[in-house]
Amino acid sequence: MELYFRAAEVIDKLDRRQGSIKALTLRGVKGGDVRLYALVLETLKYRETIDAVMSASRLFEAERKLGKHRLVTLVLVHDLLFARGAGRKSCGGIRAGVHPLRDAVVRHRARLTAELTKVLVRSGARDVKELAKKEDAFVARWGRVNTIIVTFDDAIATLESSGYHIVETLKEVRDDPHAMLIDPHIPNLLAFHPTAKLTEHRLYLDGGLILQNKASCMPAAVLSPGGGAQVVDGCAAPGNKTSHAAALVGAGGKVVAFERDGRRAEILRSMLARAGTGSLTQVIHADFTTSSPLTDPHLAPTTHILLDPSCSGSGIVNRLDYLTSSGEDDSGSDLAKEDGGEAGEQDRLAALATFQRGILQHAMKVYPNAYRIAYSTCSVHAIEDEAVVVKAVLSQEPATGEWGRWHVAERKDALPGWPLRGRADACMASGVEDPELARRMAEGMIRCVPGSLDNSEEGENGIGKDQGTIGFFVALLVREKVSSKRSHDHDEDDDNDDDTNDERVHHDDKQRETTSMSAADRRRLKKNKRKKARSDKSSLNA
Repeated sequence: MELYFRAAEVIDKLDRRQGSIKALTLRGVKGGDVRLYALVLETLKYRETIDAVMSASRLFEAERKLGKHRLVTLVLVHDLLFARGAGRKSCGGIRAGVHPLRDAVVRHRARLTAELTKVLVRSGARDVKELAKKEDAFVARWGRVNTIIVTFDDAIATLESSGYHIVETLKEVRDDPHAMLIDPHIPNLLAFHPTAKLTEHRLYLDGGLILQNKASCMPAAVLSPGGGAQVVDGCAAPGNKTSHAAALVGAGGKVVAFERDGRRAEILRSMLARAGTGSLTQVIHADFTTSSPLTDPHLAPTTHILLDPSCSGSGIVNRLDYLTSSGEDDSGSDLAKEDGGEAGEQDRLAALATFQRGILQHAMKVYPNAYRIAYSTCSVHAIEDEAVVVKAVLSQEPATGEWGRWHVAERKDALPGWPLRGRADACMASGVEDPELARRMAEGMIRCVPGSLDNSEEGENGIGKDQGTIGFFVALLVREKVSSKRSHDHDEDDDNDDDTNDERVHHDDKQRETTSMSAADRRRLKKNKRKKARSDKSSLNA
């Protein structure tokens, strides 16, 4: 019976979200826990059916002792009805000797079997295997062609010679283990079936194909450093985004990668060596928030910054998550009640958000020549996403020197073809008072949600808005030279001398919101003010 008690303990922890199936059954343990893993996995596949059968048979009313051990009973009933040998022995497939709980379940085998038969008839299933819970999420296996080592065309030719063939939609990828899709949003990115054995392919072993989820490729793609640019990656390990940025800057460019943890810094160096980045990258074992171009002059030429700080990881999808999911959609939760629900989880998310905002603000303040920052997390929580970006933008000090203030880029500059954008309600909850500004800021942000093939809105490539990715968030922050902004504004507004009054910097919160707008937003606001002034003047004259 020990195996059943241990399985019940694992399921209880899964219900409490205290780990994954593999972590709780296999990790760090040698030998026989493969049986535990299999038992938990199979029980969860049939859990809904088992619960229905136990309820219909009134098992817990007939056997009061079982009510104190509901999860042990769940596992026992699974083996009684679904395990190998279930139809041949008096104890079904239960692998345990005499025990009060085991005997109580076996006494009701006939009734339980009858109720299972009714479920089969009602569902139209021909076999009990058809009652197993089906995976309702599709997350493709993504591979980025590493153009530092191989050209995209050569990589495609190599893959095709290995039996893979190009298809047009992700639905085809889902249904064909040998299909590959050329991604329409991210250059040099391919989608494969989740079971594709890419780690055994010579293209992967030679560093020419890097396994990296599409969502994780978005930050470098959105940052879009040109050839020869200098990029700082502030939270670099394990290094996939770093090598992606290195491929984009090319010869003459450089990516300086910060990692404060020693072990992770070594992993970063190993990953970059495998990716063949060579002199394109430099790893610095240090905390990014201690960096400064004033003390490290080689950082002064930095124009682009990648930031992917530690987060809750709530967007990361495990292949077996569908077995433990409650099915509730919490993406619209209020910021003060971000899911996790319990006070401890809310405190953890708040602490992470404070940490994340500190890293973003450091990048915004310290690097004098930077004008593009890509901030990202693998979190679906607004408190780590929109809230961090909005609060960092609104808390800026007045602009000084040659640069204007940081603001969220317009959609046209941040993967405009990607359908799922940020949340305007989260922007307003974080301090943006103007609904139109909140909408525009949200449109400039990118969200990814774990792909669902059921009840999802049909989108590009016929897969729904989420496109088969993990949960992710990306925001691009930009700023312009003050001289060029003033020249541009002057060209449009030189017919109104009073406009110069609107360019004074105020310190109250409302004006901080206003000055954090893009140039287009400020011009729109000025024009509205002029219209209102003319209207007020006409009213007085009347």
